Amino acid sequence: MSHKKAYLHIGAAKCASSLIQRILNEQGSKDLVPIRYMDALSRVIQSYSPVMDFSDHFTIETYRSIKEQLPKEDILFSVENVFGMHSHRPNSYAETTKVLEYLFEGYDIKILFFVRRQDTYLASNYNQDVTRGETRTFEDYIEECLMDNFHWFNVAENYSAFDLTVLPFEKKVLETGGYKDFMDGLYQWLGQKVEVTNLPHINPSLTTPAMEVQRFANYMLTQQEAYDLSLWMEKHCPKKLGDPPEEIEGGGKILAHYKESNKKLFKKYMPQFDGSYYWR
Repeated sequence: MSHKKAYLHIGAAKCASSLIQRILNEQGSKDLVPIRYMDALSRVIQSYSPVMDFSDHFTIETYRSIKEQLPKEDILFSVENVFGMHSHRPNSYAETTKVLEYLFEGYDIKILFFVRRQDTYLASNYNQDVTRGETRTFEDYIEECLMDNFHWFNVAENYSAFDLTVLPFEKKVLETGGYKDFMDGLYQWLGQKVEVTNLPHINPSLTTPAMEVQRFANYMLTQQEAYDLSLWMEKHCPKKLGDPPEEIEGGGKILAHYKESNKKLFKKYMPQFDGSYYWR
């Protein structure tokens, strides 16, 4: 007897996860994909990740409640930070793997993991953190990051125990493997051919001048005032689609740190793509 399938999109963050979740939710995935998208439960799981502590009684009870609500059919979840990778504290792969095995016991677990070149990933993550109160310079932020946490190869190795698909987020890299864009990658992973056009631009990064203004404001204003300013900044000073890429401070050093592991990542998990963008 074949098991029902649990399709889990696990990010990474900064790879349009919010847009993916919005599209799946607004489409009502049954209209286009014969798999039930569990939006509400995805949000509950996300609220408990990436800190998934199986020793906490309340957390265990929450997971048990989620498990009892899962329908006996193919299901789709999108939880962008469930894979247990963190920027400023140790990764928690073992805990998150246990959670997934527990929650989706009896399902065939299929995982989709988008990756993004680490220098742009970290720059985007920093930009977002500035809108949330970060005051460090990018140089200090990177200096205090646990850089080895961002070896995507190690993340993939952890989840290779499941039926894992790894895809690059960048359109120009996806195209070398025959994909149109990340949404095409998502739908092909689901076994469907669906074309999504005119993708909206949501949660854009701030322009560099706006980000520096916001970082200074985080020093000088109250927490509420800085937050209110960040909302104004996000509305009026976002980066726009088509803007030329900005040079990332220390980008060459960041890429050098991941060069060899990125080569291993593409060789083992994404051999159909030209991954040279990730190490040149």
